[in-house]
Amino acid sequence: MDLSLRGWGFMILFADLFMRRIYRLRPGARLSGGQVALAALALLCAALLSQPAMAGRHRKRVFYAPPQSAMVVDGYSGKVLYQNNPDELRFPASVTKVMTLYLLFERLKEGRIKMDTQLKVTAFAAGQAPSKLGLEPGSTIAVKDAIYALVTKSANDCAVVVAENLSGSEDAFARAMTTKARSLGMTKTTFVNASGLPNSEQRTTARDLITLGRHVLADFPEQASVFSTRVFTYNGESHRNHNGLLFSYRGMEGLKTGFTQASGFNLLTSVRRDNKHILGVVLGGRSAVERNSRMRNLLDAGLPQAVDGSKLLVAKNAPNNAPRPTAPALAPAPEADIDMDIAAGEDAMGIPEPNPAFHASTSEKTITVAIAAMLELDRQHQSDASQATLASATALAGPDAGAAVAAASTEVATKEELVSAAEEMSDEGQGRPEEGEGKAEEGDTAANTAPPPPLVPGPYHIQVGSYASELGAKSWLEKVAGKAKTVVTGHGELTVQGEVAGQARYRARFGQFNEQQAKSACGKLKALSIDCMVVRVE
Repeated sequence: MDLSLRGWGFMILFADLFMRRIYRLRPGARLSGGQVALAALALLCAALLSQPAMAGRHRKRVFYAPPQSAMVVDGYSGKVLYQNNPDELRFPASVTKVMTLYLLFERLKEGRIKMDTQLKVTAFAAGQAPSKLGLEPGSTIAVKDAIYALVTKSANDCAVVVAENLSGSEDAFARAMTTKARSLGMTKTTFVNASGLPNSEQRTTARDLITLGRHVLADFPEQASVFSTRVFTYNGESHRNHNGLLFSYRGMEGLKTGFTQASGFNLLTSVRRDNKHILGVVLGGRSAVERNSRMRNLLDAGLPQAVDGSKLLVAKNAPNNAPRPTAPALAPAPEADIDMDIAAGEDAMGIPEPNPAFHASTSEKTITVAIAAMLELDRQHQSDASQATLASATALAGPDAGAAVAAASTEVATKEELVSAAEEMSDEGQGRPEEGEGKAEEGDTAANTAPPPPLVPGPYHIQVGSYASELGAKSWLEKVAGKAKTVVTGHGELTVQGEVAGQARYRARFGQFNEQQAKSACGKLKALSIDCMVVRVE
């Protein structure tokens, strides 16, 4: 028994007084043998009952601190802008699904499946642990819906459905995932399932995940736009993307979050802003809010160091005998201090040009560009996040999420981030649209209420995307024109053909701007979450 001498003394005195009161003994009278025995028994019981309380009082508090890694890389040059334990083995959790989608995108590109192909749901797939879409055994789901469910809901049942339909079994698909990882340069990654559910053999590193992110964006630029989907509606039910930074960080293209008890809170991101492109990964966050805060700080520090992608677009006007640099390998440079200097006018056609074609999915039914613009304004007032908002986010996630949210209560986060964080911490968390979502028609934005600018011919274009096909470029131009009619009205829709690394590219542009008009219009497009850049045409 772990009681101090003083504590025993108090207990003996208490037992003696207690027995004297029971037997109404006068002062100075002695206890009989039986009374002494009862006093001893009472003393023993009191000591035993005090043990749990005393043990609890001295028990050390255990803090949740999974092993951490992080890395930030320039998307154009491959230069490492920040790294912390980049090659230490970690659990990927649901970031695994980026590789699951990579193999699915390959099949789509090869024409072996289509977006409307129906995938069969087995009992094994339907029985996966949450988070899941709740598919029934014997039912089917379209490839398109499975993709959106993987990105937003992080649906484990959909991951297994994809695996079984593409490779016959999840085990076979996992072997294909590992083989593909090795071919992409992910030398330390091993996959044993398609979902990222806990398994001690499924390991990766921060560097390998950055490599995967760069490849999926470069190899499938059109399909990868799905990662920016904020909300996905399936069978009348809305599922919000777990990546809260999609709602608050300008230029965020998404990619994937992940969480298991062993991995901590993970996040792989891609950001394009002001003609720059960087990728970041944070592994082992103690909470979703803390992880998002760290990612935001790393991205803010990395963007000023990144290559200005607009310098890569002047190549077509360079002399034919200008040097043609070799495109950098997609795998990030192993050293953080490698410099890459791109001079204005240098023929950089060998380096992939910016592809600011990421946009909210057209399948989103419960969020509009007006909501997106409002959320961007909300980001500028992050310090207004209150304890009441934290409490509501905790209630949404359930009692198990309370500790994680409380641990991050000192972090700066927007309302939307807190809601997404709460849902991520709860297996059954569902998207709950804010009041008024879904009521505004697409294109009903503050920017669209302004009168159209007068048409003044000028040598500037606004580029909103770069595609492998002319059809893709034209399709996106139509969508942008529909969302921002008054911003681009009177300016021709152009598809400018070029070549990157020997492959044809079609740049989606609006023409006939002067410099001031182009900068103003591009700013309005960015306020509507439509990425763009200003290009001078000689």
